[in-house]
Amino acid sequence: MSPREVPLATVSGVASTNPAMLDWFARNTVVSILTTKSIQVEPNPGNREPILTEPEPGSFGNAVGLRNPGLAETVRELQELAPRRKSWPARCRLNISLAGGSAEEFALLARELAPFADMLELNFSCPHARGSYGAAIGSDPALVREYTAAVCAEAGSVPVYAKLTPDAPDPGRIARAAVEGGARGIVAINTADPQAYREPHSGASILSNPLGGRGGKSGRWIRERARECVAEIRRALGPEVPLIGMGGVETHEDVCALMSLGATAVGVGSVLARYHQRDWPELFRSLAGVPGAELPPGKEAAGMAFTPFTVAHRKDLDDALCEITLEGSLSYRAGQVCFLWLPGVGEKPFSPADADPLRFLVHRRGPFSRALGQVEAGDTVYLRGPYGEGLPRETPRAALLIGAGSGTAVLPALARELADRKVPLRILVGLRRDDTQKPLSETFQAILSGKDDLRIVRDEGEQARVLRDVGREVSSLGGAEGLSCYVVGPEPFMEAAAREAEGAGISPDRVWLSLEQTMLCGVGLCGACQCGGALTCMYGTFVTARQYWEYGECGQYGEYREGASP
Repeated sequence: MSPREVPLATVSGVASTNPAMLDWFARNTVVSILTTKSIQVEPNPGNREPILTEPEPGSFGNAVGLRNPGLAETVRELQELAPRRKSWPARCRLNISLAGGSAEEFALLARELAPFADMLELNFSCPHARGSYGAAIGSDPALVREYTAAVCAEAGSVPVYAKLTPDAPDPGRIARAAVEGGARGIVAINTADPQAYREPHSGASILSNPLGGRGGKSGRWIRERARECVAEIRRALGPEVPLIGMGGVETHEDVCALMSLGATAVGVGSVLARYHQRDWPELFRSLAGVPGAELPPGKEAAGMAFTPFTVAHRKDLDDALCEITLEGSLSYRAGQVCFLWLPGVGEKPFSPADADPLRFLVHRRGPFSRALGQVEAGDTVYLRGPYGEGLPRETPRAALLIGAGSGTAVLPALARELADRKVPLRILVGLRRDDTQKPLSETFQAILSGKDDLRIVRDEGEQARVLRDVGREVSSLGGAEGLSCYVVGPEPFMEAAAREAEGAGISPDRVWLSLEQTMLCGVGLCGACQCGGALTCMYGTFVTARQYWEYGECGQYGEYREGASP
């Protein structure tokens, strides 16, 4: 890093929210301080989606609700990350964010996590956390002093930074209290001024949290408040205490403004939603002031506005599966994802089965999909997206499509796109014993050229029984050379299918798995949908088996992730 470059940090809860993304930032950007999401003692599923909205271009409201896997799982993850950290650039420091509800909880978190940290950040500032967390602490100088001292007593030589709320009446006074408690530095600011955000067509509150749908502001509309707080804190502390400034940073000029007001490093967060992940390395180089770096072209807005669609009809295919057709169409490619929202219920990502008319196959398996599966003709469903790049634009010699469970919803659009490229197809579909076969057969009749190109196999009590036929279908398509395999369904099924495909000779670079169930925001900020460090909301849901195996497990937190059914 040259003397003119500014040290940059990721911010807690944005993009660098799991070990794979921390590793990606270390290896692909000039970021110096890699910040985790805030960790609590016990796992916290956070708020149901929507957790993020963009009321104005570049300005966000968010209410994640301190979603995190808890202390024990975080320790396990950091142990697994440790070997990869050995090859991180020397500039990289791991900043572990802590969120306790008492001095004792903060002390426990510090004691267990300090051995993995280069610095600890105390979340005294989350505006939408319930109970005695976040800003409830950070508005009281006595609590800030007490909690900081408790952490410093356990942190040993690891420096402790306090992250402050801009909503406290006197941020400078709070900063002094943190330093008096032993903090080596300050981080400012967190999200500000929580409020409810209403969707203009329905008038309904967008964010799904128990605090009246209120969420803190971040991005462009807190830029000036961030500058005010950084200046105020610097005046209160004098010139020596390190201060990481953040809030509304979009350009190198914004970075320089915070530095001129007293910041010693600058955090970057919400602006990432306006750029594709492949442009993030150059974005950070530009923000840091690396000679020759240029700000890459980005979008004016992340694109989170909802469009209302009227339900044309709902057709129940069996007790668990229904078909919902909306009036209108959508420009969509297989591998992209849309979010469907029901006001007062929530939102989840779905892949359309058809784009014109717009049609979804919905498996009723969780609170949201059960509610969606009850809509009637004339009801309104809200959609945002699509997100991602869609199916890789390769044209293989032939293609084998394998699907089961919720994956059957993706197959029609996938098959149609490949058929339009004149790719010979075979489709294998696995069904439970009591699933309905007829609707699937009817759906594919208009796509496939031959009656033998579709095989529907019931499990008959044997899980993933359909995978018995993979080797035979590969042979019927002329062998593995030039053949691509596309797999959709629950992750355990896709893992098993990928192994069968590779066992039949298909390269792991030509076995594509569709991963979409971990997506929380669709615009890159939650970091949850990564696989091998690549965000599927950016690159599309299809990742190669080689990418998938690289980290052993894609997504956010293993078994913790599995609880989030749509």
